Amino acid sequence: MRQPDGYDRLAKWYRWVERSRFGGRLQRARQRGLDDLPASPNAVLFVGDGDGRLLEAFLQRFAPEQVVSVDRSRQMLLLQRRRIGGAGRSRDSNVPKDHRSAVRFVQADSRQLPIERRFDVVVTAFHLDCFVDAELDEVVQQIGRCVQPDGVWYVVDFIEPRGGPARWWAVMWINLMIVFFRYATGLKARHLPDVSGAMGRAGWQKLSQRRDSLGWIDSSVYRRVIDPSIDG
Repeated sequence: MRQPDGYDRLAKWYRWVERSRFGGRLQRARQRGLDDLPASPNAVLFVGDGDGRLLEAFLQRFAPEQVVSVDRSRQMLLLQRRRIGGAGRSRDSNVPKDHRSAVRFVQADSRQLPIERRFDVVVTAFHLDCFVDAELDEVVQQIGRCVQPDGVWYVVDFIEPRGGPARWWAVMWINLMIVFFRYATGLKARHLPDVSGAMGRAGWQKLSQRRDSLGWIDSSVYRRVIDPSIDG
C-alpha cells in the first residue's frame, strides 16, 4: 500500500526522478491508450494519478462534464491542481478553463473510495502495480464498483516481458524502482503483482492493448464482462 506521507515527501521530486531514469517513456505510455477511450466521456474517475500529467493530457483532449481525481497524497493533489490550472498555479495552463472547472479532487485510499456514483471511464496509471497480490483483488473490486456497467477502465502499468534481452533490461529497472519506492514511500511490494490476472478474476476483459517498444509498459482499455453488484 502506498504511504501518503512518503508520497508527500516525494511529490516535488517525482517528475525529476522519473525523467532522469526514463526520459519521456512513462508519459508516452500514460497517453498511449487515450485514442482507445470513448470520444465523449461524461464522467471520469482518476485514481492515483500522482502529479497529474495524465489528467492534464486527458483534459486537453476530452471535455467531460465531471472529473474526480482521487489520491492518498495531499501534496500530489496540490501538484495536480497547479498542473491543470487550479489555485496557486505557477504557470499558464494548457487545459481549457471549462475543462478545469469540471474537476474535483479527493484525498482518499483507493481501497475505501468515498465515491457514490459510477463513471463512464476510470483511469489508473502506474497505480495497481503499487499493491501486493494479496490486496490487489480487493483494490480492483473497490475501484470496479465505480464503473458504469457499460463503462471502461484504462489501466497503465509495468509488466515483465516474457523473454528475450528486453526482459533482463526490464527486470533490472523494475527491481530498482521497487527498491527505491520501498525506501522512499514504504511500498510493501517486492515484485510486480499480476494486474492482468486480477482484472480477469474481477470480470474485466481487454478491449485494446498497447505496449511500449521494449514491451514492459502495458496501456490497456478494459470492459467488464461480468457485472458484480455494487455490494460485491
